[in-house]
Amino acid sequence: MDHLIEFSIDGGATWEVVGGEVGMAVRVVVDGLANGVSHRLRVSAVTALGTSRTTSVEVVPASVPGVAESLLGTGERQSLVFTWNRPGDGGSPITTIHVELRRVGVPEWQTFVAGPATTTARIGGLTSGVEYEVRVTMENALGRGLASSIVRVLVG
Repeated sequence: MDHLIEFSIDGGATWEVVGGEVGMAVRVVVDGLANGVSHRLRVSAVTALGTSRTTSVEVVPASVPGVAESLLGTGERQSLVFTWNRPGDGGSPITTIHVELRRVGVPEWQTFVAGPATTTARIGGLTSGVEYEVRVTMENALGRGLASSIVRVLVG
């Protein structure tokens, strides 16, 4: 017995066979699907007697969010303002934004959590004349994406 697995991105008007050896496996990874786009998958069993009826399911693949870009940090009196452009959500809505801060030369990051629509963070209670590093990471239901590049900000 073997399994025939096919996928469609146009609601079932056309079908493409999933490549690779499937055999009797009960689980298979389908590569090449677009995140955030609905795909229809169908499976049938193939034996010496013929091919069974298909069973189908709709799936919307997703991944962790992308990396924030267009980072800008501005030092103010005992605070800083950090802005960024939101990355793609990977096909699953961003649920949490993690803003991380540390003094230059200090290895540990201090993390602040922001709401999912935020593109600006103001962090107060900092020491004037000290340079800080700040970065941001997006999270969705599948986990945290990669951290942005680091921006250095001199607090006024």
